[in-house]
Amino acid sequence: MLQINFDIVAEMLKKSQESRHIQVVDEKKICRSNGLIITKSENKDYKIVFDKRVIKDVNATYPYGM
Repeated sequence: MLQINFDIVAEMLKKSQESRHIQVVDEKKICRSNGLIITKSENKDYKIVFDKRVIKDVNATYPYGM
């Protein structure tokens, strides 16, 4: 299982815009289904998102309207 930590997030910021995501797989996720407790595999996608900011320089962002 891959852990998200500072080094991984820093590499995601350095990569190009298209490859700024990583998928984490939890092979033994415990969940409920119809009253039963089951174990199944779960995939999660993590990516860098700047919803309300504009990227101007390499690592500088500014709020919209500046």
